[in-house]
Amino acid sequence: MDQFELIQKNKPTPRVPQPLTRGGTFGRGLISGVFAFIALAAFGLGLLLIGYVYVVNLGEGLPTPDQLAKRASQFQSIRIYDRDGGLLNERLGADEGGREGRRTSVPLSRISPFLQQATIATEDANFRNHQGVDPVALLRALYYAIIERSIVSGASTIPQQLVKMILLSPEQTMTRKIREAILATEVSRLYNKEEILALYLNELYYGNLAYGAEAAAHTYFDKDVSELTLGEAALLAGLPQLPAVYDPYTAPDRAKKRQGVVLSLMVEQGYISQQQADDAWLEPLQYTPISFDLKSPHFTLTVRQELETLLPQLLGAESGDINKLGLEVVTTLDPRKQAEAEQTVAQVIGGLAANNASNGALVSIDPRTGEVL
Repeated sequence: MDQFELIQKNKPTPRVPQPLTRGGTFGRGLISGVFAFIALAAFGLGLLLIGYVYVVNLGEGLPTPDQLAKRASQFQSIRIYDRDGGLLNERLGADEGGREGRRTSVPLSRISPFLQQATIATEDANFRNHQGVDPVALLRALYYAIIERSIVSGASTIPQQLVKMILLSPEQTMTRKIREAILATEVSRLYNKEEILALYLNELYYGNLAYGAEAAAHTYFDKDVSELTLGEAALLAGLPQLPAVYDPYTAPDRAKKRQGVVLSLMVEQGYISQQQADDAWLEPLQYTPISFDLKSPHFTLTVRQELETLLPQLLGAESGDINKLGLEVVTTLDPRKQAEAEQTVAQVIGGLAANNASNGALVSIDPRTGEVL
């Protein structure tokens, strides 16, 4: 074999270029991508549909948001005064479930702006802007429920808390959380922010049998809620999350620290200046001793019995409905004449001790009007 033949034998066969065809590798990849996108879209749509059906089913049987105002403040105290406005007795209200306490509902215009601001700063900083739920907090709750298998509390908006207090049961379940969010959104659609805040502040529990801001102001500071100082308002706004833990009577140091947290939140959110917060922190807090005294007991108990008898006749209400009226009853009792009468009876009975006399009575009536004084 000569050299030429050897070269020809080992010469590589030339590769003839093949023309590109439509539907090659690029085309196949594009088609695969389209099918993958369609599959993912269908899967996502299916999840959305399942979620929608689930939410719709959860929404069935829910109380309607327009029932909120009707169900709020299921009980209120009855306050009985003498003719000069002195409190003789406050009869605790009670709801159908046996919950008992003090409550006097008041319009938002009578609630201290300090307490309104402190409550928003503490409970729901974004209250003025959201539509019932905080999306970030809701996603966080869903994450913990699905990934961590736990239900976290807290971060609920004011409408959500209001719905939970009035319309729903308090159990911590994902189902209840979703129902809460549905109703909170509807409540925010039907009621304006002022109406929601008023309902909320009249419903909150502040500890020591005080339900609502007005009862809390009287329980802790013996004043109307409209008269609260910044320091007092910050103290009250910190109580509802854990009333027993921050109780000013049993845990004054914890209550004071909690007040400081509320004041700091108010500064952060622009409601007050740092100087105002510092001044409020230094403000001495004078707590009113808790008392359920019954002054002029015979007279006051007679008034209560008369209310039980007369109100159903006058208002067409059942006797039990008296607890829902929030009555403030001004009587004819003259506190000066009452004090004189008690002193006179005590002196007379004291002089009759040898005769085993231990009780006596005196009635003072204005002959012109028939009023019992």
